[in-house]
Amino acid sequence: MPEFTPVNLNPHYNNTRIDGSPWDEGSAPAVAGLPGGENTFWGIPFSGGEADDPSIIVAGDNGSTDAVEIGIDAPGKSGDVGYVVFQHVCDGKSLDETGQVREPYPLQAGRPPVALNPGELLAEYTLVYADGSEHTVPVRRQFEINSPRTRGQSTYAAKDHLEPVALDFRGPSPRNLWGRMQLNVNVGSLDSLTNGEGTWLLFALPNPHPDRQISGIRVTPTGRASIGIGAITLFHGNNHPLRHSKLESVAVELPDGEGSDPSSVEVDIDLGTVARSYTVLAFDPDTWLEDDRKGWGDEAGGDSSLVLDIAANPDSTLLIGDHEFDMSRLHESGEVTASDGQARIRLLTADRTWVHTKIIDAATGKPTPARIHFRAPDGRYIPPYGHRHEVNDNWFEDYGADLLLGSTQYAYVDGTLQGELPVGDVYVEVVKGFEYAPVRQKLHIEPGQRELTISLDRIANTRPDGWVTADTHTHFLTPETARLEAAAE
Repeated sequence: MPEFTPVNLNPHYNNTRIDGSPWDEGSAPAVAGLPGGENTFWGIPFSGGEADDPSIIVAGDNGSTDAVEIGIDAPGKSGDVGYVVFQHVCDGKSLDETGQVREPYPLQAGRPPVALNPGELLAEYTLVYADGSEHTVPVRRQFEINSPRTRGQSTYAAKDHLEPVALDFRGPSPRNLWGRMQLNVNVGSLDSLTNGEGTWLLFALPNPHPDRQISGIRVTPTGRASIGIGAITLFHGNNHPLRHSKLESVAVELPDGEGSDPSSVEVDIDLGTVARSYTVLAFDPDTWLEDDRKGWGDEAGGDSSLVLDIAANPDSTLLIGDHEFDMSRLHESGEVTASDGQARIRLLTADRTWVHTKIIDAATGKPTPARIHFRAPDGRYIPPYGHRHEVNDNWFEDYGADLLLGSTQYAYVDGTLQGELPVGDVYVEVVKGFEYAPVRQKLHIEPGQRELTISLDRIANTRPDGWVTADTHTHFLTPETARLEAAAE
């Protein structure tokens, strides 16, 4: 379980967030609306004040370069600190070299402003240690800090406090937000799309001396723009608390009776995101390879198991029902048993390589459109890059070049594709209409393999006799998708 210590800033707050005087007209309402009190962002707890109470440390206002000293009042907790996490913002306007105010451009009613001067040095943050030593880092606009509202100008070395939220494309969809639901993800709640809320910026300052006690923090502004600190939290861990490892799939084994309806199992993670929780049907590779009914998909139903797609910090803790898992042990060994000894999780196909695949007509040696299905040894569908992991077959909702037949998902491709494949065994099915023999194969992908070619044999050619392959009844396809699917079938 990651350990955090929120710092008590009450003795150091020098302003309320509803006081707009330190901020430009675009930033002031955003600062006033920032969340205060006790909050958890990206799994990190913060302790701040309410908007109309002293709740923000303002420095650099009106060109001031006066330093602000912040004492660390955390007895017994100011040592063994890997990172100091700041919850802060800066003003949208800045001062140029002559001291003249530069307003964000353009400032349109109801629209976030465009931030100026990326990389502009706004302050220095100094960790002051109990032994008298210090460590100083720069705080630059659009790197370690940013204004609370910008027009899509992300910060390079900090994160908005709003986290990505996984959305179910099946809905229900709020009014006018159906399209957003199809993306399967949103930054913050869907409400954040319509209320124009501002964001805190979270900056994790690495502590190069975790063996030393931190006695204080000095904020030295350059006077180019106001900065405001709402909360500070100490992280007693080794890994950057705002960085997540790449997305991994995890198989879940629960005690008998708990997994009878895997979709109802409650899942949560502190320093990370559960991108998807789903079930995978049991897969018998030999039976699948020997099945004569190739290209028509598998029947739905049968035994299934719970799988989670997770992007998480190695220091995170995963909670599945009442079972708690230390994710650092999962990344070390590939599997871990819950603290209660009653459940287990394991990584699936952790070793992967990026492969460029060609589907060729054996007679011509040239790429040919087809539909393709890659399957991991554990039964998961592996879509090519740019295709959905879960095909949406709802009526009038998805125009992409994907297909669901029974329980089998396919991607339509033009004969060339790329994507990550597991190192080791992987299974593939390729289909191209009625005149080519469908292919089902067991492949072995080598570490670092970059190329793969799959050949299709033509078994009939009825076009000289006047026959064409066609679909006389279709709905809701874009011209590009219709053309690709027609060529592939």
